Amino acid sequence: MLHVAIHRQGISTLAPGYHHRRYPVGMLLLVALCSVYCRHRLPPKDDLTQWIHREMRFSVQARFSTYLLEDGRGEVPLEYSDPSVFNWDGTINVEPARRYRDESIGFKVDLGPIVVSYPERPNSLPVFSGLSSLSFEMRRFIGGELLQLRQLEHLSGQPRHGDLLMPLWASLGTNIPRLAVGETVTLNVHLPYILDKDRGMRLTQRVTWTREEMVQDEDGVQLHHLSYTGTVVGKGWEKRPEWTAIHSSDGECRGQVWVEVEEPHRVKHEFHWTTNLSSVFTPQGTQQPGNGSLLQHQVYDGILEDLK
Repeated sequence: MLHVAIHRQGISTLAPGYHHRRYPVGMLLLVALCSVYCRHRLPPKDDLTQWIHREMRFSVQARFSTYLLEDGRGEVPLEYSDPSVFNWDGTINVEPARRYRDESIGFKVDLGPIVVSYPERPNSLPVFSGLSSLSFEMRRFIGGELLQLRQLEHLSGQPRHGDLLMPLWASLGTNIPRLAVGETVTLNVHLPYILDKDRGMRLTQRVTWTREEMVQDEDGVQLHHLSYTGTVVGKGWEKRPEWTAIHSSDGECRGQVWVEVEEPHRVKHEFHWTTNLSSVFTPQGTQQPGNGSLLQHQVYDGILEDLK
């Protein structure tokens, strides 16, 4: 999403080898309900090896430069009060919570204490982000694609700005391919950040993964090492009482991932995104766009890693 503060705005059963038995209806209903409930419980533990209660920390810096494009006069810096550089540092807990009928899993994502700071304000002190202690759901297939992010409404917009952390949510849902050393593969990765029918953004990454040589960490633990580069494109929409906006973005991304050899979970993920986000605003009750649009250059650098 765009970061700009626009202040203008009883049944019988008979089994072979057994005597005729009669069970109370209530017991059979209980069994039926249990079977439905169990259908939506978690799959076997060995199917969730890389997702059993993961505790992670993250650090993200985002830099924004916003311009007003108006009447063909080119890029003019837009004056607004919000800081243009954000630092987020915090923790995330991820646990499998439920299974859907298509065998996808809903993971509960709990955000721990998150501190936000503003490097361009040297006299300002870090403060706890409004994102602290909130949660949402990430739905995906085990070892497969990210399908949905749910319960995002209370994370997004001012003052929490959770929609500014889409590169972090994308990294959290990364599907790491299994490759031999030197092998590459190109994948499309979708990030649907949908709040409701009036607000949302759909991003698509097209990334080429490469398996690098194995490495060791400082404790001598063997790690698989992969890297990736690619593009990011997106389309979004936002509807307010005064105006509607169409957002479009394009950019590049790259990153590195280290995975433990003995345990199939991600150890560390470093990522870098550079995107251009443009927004065209149309006043309500009209068919023509307004006099101007906004362009924002966004640069993200982040680390997401498991806590020991």
